[in-house]
Amino acid sequence: MVSLAAQRFIAQVLEEAHNTHKLRQMAPAAKLKEQGFDPKDKRDMLSVEDLVKALGEHGVKLGRAPYYTTAKPHSMQAHVVTAAGDGVAPAVLLSLPASGGLTAAAAAAAAAARQPPAQYLFNVPEGFARLVLEHKLRPGAGLRAAFAPEPAALSGFGGLVMRLRGEGHSQLHVVGPPGTQAAVCSLRHFIHWRHPAVVLEEASHWEAPLLYQDDRIAVAALWKPPLVAGMWPAPGWLQQAQPSDPSEPGAMEAGSSDGSSSSSSEESSSNQLLLLTNLHSRAAATQLQQHPALALLAQQPERVAAVLHLAAPGVAGSRALRQLCQQLRPAVQGPAAGQQLLLEQPGAHGSGQAIGHLASARTTAKLNLVSSRLFPLPAGVPLASGNAHGSGSSGPEVLFLGTGSAEPSKYRGASAIQLRLSCGQSLLMDCGEGTLGALCRAHGTAAALRHVASLGCLWVSHRHADHMSGVLPLLAAYPASLPPLLVVGPRSLRDWLAEAAAPLGLAGRYLFVHCAELNQPGHWARHALQRHLGVCGIQCVPVRHCSDAYGLVLKHEEGWSLVYSGDTQPCQQLVQAGRGCSLLIHEATFEPCLESQARAKRHSTTAEALEIAQRMGAYRCILTHFSQRYPKWPEGLPLAADAPPTASASEQRTENGSTDAAGAAAVPAAAAAGATAAVAFDGMRVPLALLPVLPALMPAVQAALADVEEEEEKEEEQQEQQEREQQQVASGGDGDDSTPSAV
Repeated sequence: MVSLAAQRFIAQVLEEAHNTHKLRQMAPAAKLKEQGFDPKDKRDMLSVEDLVKALGEHGVKLGRAPYYTTAKPHSMQAHVVTAAGDGVAPAVLLSLPASGGLTAAAAAAAAAARQPPAQYLFNVPEGFARLVLEHKLRPGAGLRAAFAPEPAALSGFGGLVMRLRGEGHSQLHVVGPPGTQAAVCSLRHFIHWRHPAVVLEEASHWEAPLLYQDDRIAVAALWKPPLVAGMWPAPGWLQQAQPSDPSEPGAMEAGSSDGSSSSSSEESSSNQLLLLTNLHSRAAATQLQQHPALALLAQQPERVAAVLHLAAPGVAGSRALRQLCQQLRPAVQGPAAGQQLLLEQPGAHGSGQAIGHLASARTTAKLNLVSSRLFPLPAGVPLASGNAHGSGSSGPEVLFLGTGSAEPSKYRGASAIQLRLSCGQSLLMDCGEGTLGALCRAHGTAAALRHVASLGCLWVSHRHADHMSGVLPLLAAYPASLPPLLVVGPRSLRDWLAEAAAPLGLAGRYLFVHCAELNQPGHWARHALQRHLGVCGIQCVPVRHCSDAYGLVLKHEEGWSLVYSGDTQPCQQLVQAGRGCSLLIHEATFEPCLESQARAKRHSTTAEALEIAQRMGAYRCILTHFSQRYPKWPEGLPLAADAPPTASASEQRTENGSTDAAGAAAVPAAAAAGATAAVAFDGMRVPLALLPVLPALMPAVQAALADVEEEEEKEEEQQEQQEREQQQVASGGDGDDSTPSAV
């Protein structure tokens, strides 16, 4: 009875909401514009306002939080990009239309030249480039400047500059506190770019508040120290509203090097202000309440477009922040009717686990139907009672955190593999950008930090960005109270950490050992790995990729062995070192018909990887590091069901766990190895105890992915149709009617 009553209630509410929506569409165009709706949008889509009115008819009242108000159209647009469940901290992308604030002649010239909107980015967190790529919000050719309140807020700058490099971006200003130059310039050790030209500007607490100025905005800072705040010289454009003058720039305040800051922006045509706070502690929120700039904002509510609070975990629900929001409420209740939004940084005590990488989550959800043990749902996905995320096994397990190559896509992240051991500790092989976020997605934020603390070694195969750019955020999450983390890798990693870790206070959190040094029989790191992780044999094998590139061979005291190829062409030295291993994890960047391209870039094809597995006599082989042209199932991989009958590898294993490859010599290499091979996906967990059944699941995995492709093709067609409709509406509308929104 309760279920039937609930269904009837929901049906009535939806019917009334739909009727409210129809009545709203019949309103005059001027009234729709005043309410923030596009009169040309005839799509049958319900809004929150429709639902609120429908529920009100049944006595249910919905109220917004005290820091949120409804916005009216403005000439600026602010996109807030964040995904706590993926470890992506909030970033704000501010866009100003190319024709906004200009005279009619200048606006016509800008439209004729098709100038892109001017864009400004506040914070560049790790994983930003991949997240905005998936949601089609990535900065365009109009990106002029990026601002950081602290050097750690630029942890995703490497991924951003690689995107801009590929698009031919010309110039980018980067403004931040001391340490910004080291954070950006140290990337030269493993990322090379000629464009965009990066103009660096560092500002200290004792300098004038103005940080940046161009023909559209000016950016100033509100520093935290009380002594400086009391003497803070307010810019003239903040003290009183200036008449609109197309020849004068707008104004914006932003950023603080110590994490306690605020910012405001003014677009020249409408004299608007945007306040952006970065609150790292409750004390920061308390100190900000006493800043003289807040009183000036409260006196000019007609100019305040929005207030955005970026709060550290634990600060969001604090009394200090509630008082700050209450103090700023008059500033957003004026004629401008701005928004006041609260955004929480990811952390162990954070309340949000929202997932941003939806395409990867949809793929995992489909594969979860094949095997919930190998493909558990992300931690941010709610489960039915009695279910649990992750692994309940106490034995060794391989977790694939990222399985893509080069720049990450919406389906596959940068390379990273976690090897969890029976002793409770783990070893991380490679650490591309977003590795910490992938741990959060797999385990949950609090559990991910415990997994970081359990690391016994971080091993990096070579000097490319997709294998090492996530090391600094991982070290920042590593507890300072523990002994330094053993980091093994190439010389470029050593040089990068030596330059970039000290300004972030991370110099004492790691001990670096070069891969070649780890091969020395009496080296202290070998003894440490055996004592803490049970690794009785370890070898870093030079492979055929770039200079200073290595593969890894591990032998454990429990009797199993693992080989990780890193990036390489087929390498005979690796075959000899890993002969008879229990598990080979090999890169398979290209399909067989692209062998010449694989040679040029020093990678392997799927057929070559399978041949290596057959020659090595590996019991099982898992392929990874796929080109982004293969978002789901790679080309050229024979399934276990397609392989010719032959003696199973498990029947050919000897007592010491090795595999006799002689029985498979007469079988074509790719087909024989295909019977023992599997394909890796982001979030895939492989307990070594399940290696015998792993290849048999691959046909079902491929079939499940075919269903995903059909569904996504339909979704993409619908999205393209909506984008075409929006472009048609935009081409016939006024360029100054863009709406500031938090997305």
